[in-house]
Amino acid sequence: MPERDLLRERLRLGLTQLGPTLRLVAESLCGEEDELIDWLAMEADGRAVVALLAPGPASAALLADGLAQRAWVAARLDDWRKLAPSLELSPRLRPRLLLVAADFPRRVRVAAREADASGIWLARHREADGGTSVLERLDRGRACEPDAPSASPRSARGFRSGLSDEDLGALGELHPRSA
Repeated sequence: MPERDLLRERLRLGLTQLGPTLRLVAESLCGEEDELIDWLAMEADGRAVVALLAPGPASAALLADGLAQRAWVAARLDDWRKLAPSLELSPRLRPRLLLVAADFPRRVRVAAREADASGIWLARHREADGGTSVLERLDRGRACEPDAPSASPRSARGFRSGLSDEDLGALGELHPRSA
């Protein structure tokens, strides 16, 4: 079984960890340009959740693919509601995008927040004791915020990056220290 399929199977039950009212509707759905949507889920209010899984770290391509798949699903919600009215999918609510990866580089976190801060969820998957897989939402609280530079305790004159003259080696070259 390919790595992504095995991981999807192991993480399926963990979807409820991301939202108590999240309900799985479909798995391995063929989406935009015949690309795979790992899961289609639904929130209690009928909002669809389009989930894409990356076995390794997320890339900007995963975010772009997710946005395209979310648009593809949104265009079909009214038809799906007619075909399966018991699901109570709401075509009036814009689908949420859930990206699941081993890690999210800062660039991807910032891009996701800027693209749609409330409509994109990021979740990290990791191995836990006993070979189980755990999902952890990153966009709750500070985990999704861009890495803020910290003030350097070594210098009162820090750069915006949080680096100091000493970090850059500038003091040694510009202002030799006397012994």
